[in-house]
Amino acid sequence: MHQLPNEILLKIFKYLSFGDLVKSVNLTCKKWASLIEDKNFWLLKLKDERGVEIKFECDLKSLKFLYIKNPIERNLIQNSCCESLDKWSITNKIFNSIPFNLGNLQDFESDCFVIEEYNECSSSIYNELNLPIKKFATSSTFIFKYQIIDLYSEGLTKELLTNLKPVIHIKDSAGRLYLGYHYCIQIVLYDENFTILNSVCFNESVYEENWINGNWKEFNYSFREYSNNLRYVLFYHGGRDVVNWTGFYGVKLTNSQVVLKVEN
Repeated sequence: MHQLPNEILLKIFKYLSFGDLVKSVNLTCKKWASLIEDKNFWLLKLKDERGVEIKFECDLKSLKFLYIKNPIERNLIQNSCCESLDKWSITNKIFNSIPFNLGNLQDFESDCFVIEEYNECSSSIYNELNLPIKKFATSSTFIFKYQIIDLYSEGLTKELLTNLKPVIHIKDSAGRLYLGYHYCIQIVLYDENFTILNSVCFNESVYEENWINGNWKEFNYSFREYSNNLRYVLFYHGGRDVVNWTGFYGVKLTNSQVVLKVEN
């Protein structure tokens, strides 16, 4: 196999995982190591396996990191469908205006969210694979949860963001059963110094009771134009019920998404 032409070897290596390339191919011989340390090899893997075509000059380290982290067309929100509250920070801070000041956030140690099973206290909701998903439920006091996504840690660099300019798609599902609710969501884009670059905010208050069926509403927004200095994305949402009932009868939240897509 060592005598095979480079073109054939590269076609074989293209089907190997990153772990196999690093732990096996890279250590076999200098020839093989040099082949997989060529930028063209990683450009090909990114295009064929990740659907990302790099047409500008980019260093090898950035190409590898982009391939490993695979941030394009992947939901960057963790525990989006209520697997747990892990990775979410909780606060009782209510925002009143745009732009929202990140410095005003204070983590709030509380059990003011519960995870409901698939059809408990609201109608069922399904993911993109038509599978039922769980929900985070709020109670009678305002409570919010948030995640701060570091795009650099997710495999992107300033150069990649500037040249690829991925569209940032935001999605969130809010529902209820029986009572009305307050629902709030805010998305904020920051630079590396947490200077606000852009933001979008949506508030909704529903006061009518609904004892027959639950309604789910979907919030969608896309950031297409933003500064080349973008680094962080804040995803922040929450709410409460409108009648102060004891229990978790406030707005239900699930299927939160921050997805980057490169549009040719």
